[in-house]
Amino acid sequence: MRLRTLVFYSIFLSLTACPLTGAMAAWQSEHDPEMGFRFSYPSELFQRTEGDGKPGFHYFASPDSEAKFLAGGWDNAAGQSPASLKRWMIENVGGYDELTYRPRGRSWFVLSGYRGDTIYYERSCFLAATDW
Repeated sequence: MRLRTLVFYSIFLSLTACPLTGAMAAWQSEHDPEMGFRFSYPSELFQRTEGDGKPGFHYFASPDSEAKFLAGGWDNAAGQSPASLKRWMIENVGGYDELTYRPRGRSWFVLSGYRGDTIYYERSCFLAATDW
């Protein structure tokens, strides 16, 4: 089955951001009507914020803007594999010099590490249209 849609989640946290005490109780679920994917996030930690206007992308930030969360999806018409996207991101996007965590599966991968004093965690998942 051809993987048509790529869903990307990313959380950027400063080293002092967002104490999690009690904040994990209320989760908000959302559905992107254009791309058809669903995602959930802790609504006590993140509120919707202005993005760059790309359809299919949803931007959130903590009240103090120390933590940011992005959920988005797009059509994988080029047929990239998780391995080829991961390689492209590391070689072309930048900011992956201090990778500390990079697990992977057949249809997903994670890139995590440091950018200055910021910890980032990025998870990319490839989903077939029938998976949503």
